Parts: sequence; structure tokens; C-alpha cells
Amino acid sequence: MKRITLFLLSFMAISFGALSQTKYYKEFGKSRIVDQTEYDQIKDVLLHKNKSKPNINVNLIVVEETRRNDSLVIVYKRQMVMNGGVKINLSGTEKVYEMVGKKFPNFVFRDLEGNACSSDSLLNAPLVLNFWFNGCRPCKREMPVLNQIKKEYEGKVRFVSITFNSADQVKKVLQDYPFDFYHLVEGKELIDQIGITAYPKTIVIDRNGIVRQVMDCVESMVSENGEVVLGKGDEIRKEIEKIL
Repeated sequence: MKRITLFLLSFMAISFGALSQTKYYKEFGKSRIVDQTEYDQIKDVLLHKNKSKPNINVNLIVVEETRRNDSLVIVYKRQMVMNGGVKINLSGTEKVYEMVGKKFPNFVFRDLEGNACSSDSLLNAPLVLNFWFNGCRPCKREMPVLNQIKKEYEGKVRFVSITFNSADQVKKVLQDYPFDFYHLVEGKELIDQIGITAYPKTIVIDRNGIVRQVMDCVESMVSENGEVVLGKGDEIRKEIEKIL
């Protein structure tokens, strides 16, 4: 009887431990970890984006689970299933995500007025770097959100954009899409060095020049009307708060 009782107690303790673990999620190849609420939002957006495509299903497939003390980190991939059962992996890897936890490299670029700007003058304070280019529609779409975030943290954080475009090309875009960041141009060498291949990218860097997070376009959300709309960038605010 004692053995049975001990076994049951041990089983209950293990079961309770498994149930009490806090779950976090991370997309394969990326660096940002989200909680259950944010993960459910990602699934909800995915469902609404693809409900009008009867021949295509996009699913989130778990590929790895890692236990960290009382937490469980679940790595997932986005997988598209075409009509006929053809599966396409949508979760890739970019070298830039490996920058998290590392010192951001030194650089010197020109701004829109032709003035030189070096990393030495930027990387001694909290910094948000946005990478974009003139033909990127998601980049332009998130600019109003980034402008609002900059307005909220003005004086506490530096906000800088870097593009491979020329100053003239950037000025032309800004006529139709106001973007209140400090703009550096012709930055292809740095972009290639850190491994950005998809846009936009937002990189959050602390006052010691260490990369704390790399993020894609501002995340979407489902409105009360069931429409997929651009979010308010709260995921960026969370990362900024960590470096203040």
C-alpha cells in the first residue's frame, strides 16, 4: 500500500509539474519568444488570412520542445499544405537572428543631407534600428506605427532607419510615406554583413551596443469585425522597455 501511495504521489507531482509549466513559443529560425496569448493571436491571424483560400491550408507545426526550469519553449514552423497534399515550409532562417546577444558591428554611413554618421555616435544609448527599402510595401505599411512608437519614447531611445537606397530615392518615398526616423542610406555592405534578406526588420539594441531582439514587420491582429489589420506594435514596446 505504501508503495502504491508513493507511486501515486510521485505521479501526481510529475503531472502537476507538467501542467504548471508556463508555455512559450518561438518560430523556427527566429529569435523572438512569445507567450500563449501572443501565440494564440498568431494562430488567429493565420486562420483569418487563409479562410478565403479553400485549396490552401497554413498550419503551425511543432518541431521541438525544450524545458527550462518551470517553462516549456515550443518551437514551431509555418507549413503550407497545397491542394493535392504538397507541403511547403514557410519558416526559414536568416543570419540576422544570430545577432541576438552579440555586439552590433561598427559602421559609417551618410544621412539624407550627406552628413557622415558612425555607429560610435549611436550605440551608446538605447537604439531601435529599422531596415527597409523603397519597393517594400510592408515597410511602408508599418511606418505610421513606428512613428507613433518613436513619439512615445522620444528622448529615451534613438530611432534610426538604414536602407540600401540612395538619399534621393528615400526622399522621394518620404513625400508620400512620412517616416520620422533618422535616415541613413546606401547601407548595403552592413545589410549583407548581418544577413538581412527579408524586409522589414527592426533591431532593438541596448546602451552597450548589444542586440537584444530582431523582429519582422509589425504583427497583425484580428479586429472586432473579423478583419486582419496591422497591430499597434506592442511587441516592439515590450522589447524597448527591457533596454530602458
